Amino acid sequence: MADKKPTIVEKNSATVDADEEKKKKNQEKEKKWSKMIKFKKYIYRVLKQVHPDIAISSKAVKIINTIITNIMVKIIHQSSKYINLRRGKSKMLTVREIPAAVMEVFPPQMAQLAISAAHKAQTTYKVNQLTDIMDRTMSLK
Repeated sequence: MADKKPTIVEKNSATVDADEEKKKKNQEKEKKWSKMIKFKKYIYRVLKQVHPDIAISSKAVKIINTIITNIMVKIIHQSSKYINLRRGKSKMLTVREIPAAVMEVFPPQMAQLAISAAHKAQTTYKVNQLTDIMDRTMSLK
């Protein structure tokens, strides 16, 4: 019987380059996902506020994070369309474009609820800021 010797298969330079390019693209994708905004902490907080006795898996949190990120991207994309419609004005995203974009992205009733909740949160934030400022100034005297 003839001894079988292991053969060395050499890849040509084109396939090696293609493999290296794939690795680089995968690394870039991983960097992109690692830079993506993560709402993990806030998802847990909201869950515990709404249902303190319920747990959530890490895969479910990742899915919810992806959903939230996709919705944000849709709203930002729609808002940018409104910015482009303005003629000769600044290219900055303002508070006016967000509710209009939300009305376009979501169904009407859900959009109204989202906009009213956003206004309520914004008002609460401003009140808390003013309260903190007043407390600091009052304590200085």
